Amino acid sequence: IASSGRPCTASDRASHSSLSNLAWDSYATGEETMTEIMLNGLTTNSPAALLGVAKSWLSPPKVEVEGQGYRNDGYDPTQRAFVLTKAAEAASPSVGLIFQASAASPLFDPAILIKDWGEEGATLKINGKEVAEGEDFREGHIRRLGGTDLIVWLREEATQPTKIELSLRGRFGKSHKGRPQ
Repeated sequence: IASSGRPCTASDRASHSSLSNLAWDSYATGEETMTEIMLNGLTTNSPAALLGVAKSWLSPPKVEVEGQGYRNDGYDPTQRAFVLTKAAEAASPSVGLIFQASAASPLFDPAILIKDWGEEGATLKINGKEVAEGEDFREGHIRRLGGTDLIVWLREEATQPTKIELSLRGRFGKSHKGRPQ
């Protein structure tokens, strides 16, 4: 394990920012690779305030997908995102995601990645109520050689089933950068 050379004498008396003294299970291993997933950062929040996000990442809610032509690829812990794939042009212009959130598997500020969505923007409804793009709903695109993905982030917390609907923004809608589609 690469290290700065500054040893940690005890796990509760760290004198540096190296995290090489921590051990956790590998997410994936290969012949010459190993992937481990860890989140670190700084906050002024109490540990109790972080419990919801930790639960949502360790035990994400199950998702049911409504809408023809969309495949549920599941929750990807390496991206901390729920991933779907839009199948060709035959897909319906909207997709519904029903998150089976509970106290044990809460929904906490989810990220949703829809592969092959296209260049269009999206409109959002949560439990039937439209949410305007802004502080509580952000979207962007990931352009690849083979297509364009939509990435959506929502400020939403729930411990009961929650329906999120994403629809193609109309031809004269605005993209996340304010340019006409």
